[in-house]
Amino acid sequence: MTGRALVETLAITGPHAAMLRAARDALCADTLALGLTLVVSEDWRELEEVNRANVATWLPLMHQPNGEDAFWLAAVDRDGAVVSTHGGVLMDCSGRSFGERLSDLS
Repeated sequence: MTGRALVETLAITGPHAAMLRAARDALCADTLALGLTLVVSEDWRELEEVNRANVATWLPLMHQPNGEDAFWLAAVDRDGAVVSTHGGVLMDCSGRSFGERLSDLS
């Protein structure tokens, strides 16, 4: 997996930054205690490759939404293997609500 960043190193700013950093740090500490490291990547092709390699035991991957900032999180074990993933999309809902976008799957 290339182009990844440790979740624990992500910059968090804004009015609730201290609370969000504390939550992030606790989550990272808990997963590290389980022998896992959390990483984040914007390279959707890597997620597709990981999903193909695990197609027999993982749920199918939905396509990357067009025109949106997509990312994915991974839990990586001590051997460097991705053992869990979760994809996400940052959507601009300033012009249309999330409900409107969901109703037409845009």
